[in-house]
Amino acid sequence: MKHKRILFGKILLDEKLLMENNIYHDVEVEYYKVKRNDESALINRNEIYGIEIIKRDYLDKEIKVENKFIEKVTNDEHIVDNILEKLKNNEVTPVGLEYIIKDMLK
Repeated sequence: MKHKRILFGKILLDEKLLMENNIYHDVEVEYYKVKRNDESALINRNEIYGIEIIKRDYLDKEIKVENKFIEKVTNDEHIVDNILEKLKNNEVTPVGLEYIIKDMLK
């Protein structure tokens, strides 16, 4: 199944928060709105939106990448945009995505 990723936003995690957690390098997080891009979605005009978060730790000589993708979150673009805004504003990383999405969609 094909997906189209659309960058919703990008942040650098708060330096103070990182230092409190003994992290002394830059951490960048990208938030993506993902929609299914196949014939079924086009024919039925029923978009299904997912969310992907990609985190990059910029270490001395390497970049460590972590990501998490949830394929089916909602079929309402307004709802997925609101969720992405909350995730970005609260600096959510891939490790917490699944738990937070389940809590938000209760």
